[in-house]
Amino acid sequence: MGTSREAPDPQETTTVGDESLPSMLEAELRSVSPSIVVCLGATAAQSMIGPQFKLMQQRGQLVSCALAQQVVATIHPSSVLRARDSNARRAAYEMLVADLKVVARILGSLRL
Repeated sequence: MGTSREAPDPQETTTVGDESLPSMLEAELRSVSPSIVVCLGATAAQSMIGPQFKLMQQRGQLVSCALAQQVVATIHPSSVLRARDSNARRAAYEMLVADLKVVARILGSLRL
């Protein structure tokens, strides 16, 4: 049979910025080398980019970090569903869509 590659321990963490990122995710990012990483929600964004990242101020903006040259963060889709009323849901949905359009434009400009 072929050789097997030992998977990283998902409990191990590494430091990116000032936060820990599970080593399994770090290994995956290094292996795949994605053109862009989309962080869904503040927790994901701060884990990937660093604790200084402020989601509502910086969402939809292209940034880079130690593991990815191109990162865009947006609100978590579940926040759309948790919005207090239909107006807030509509506003949250529009934010999410606007941020994802930024990602689509970036991907459209790349030669994949």
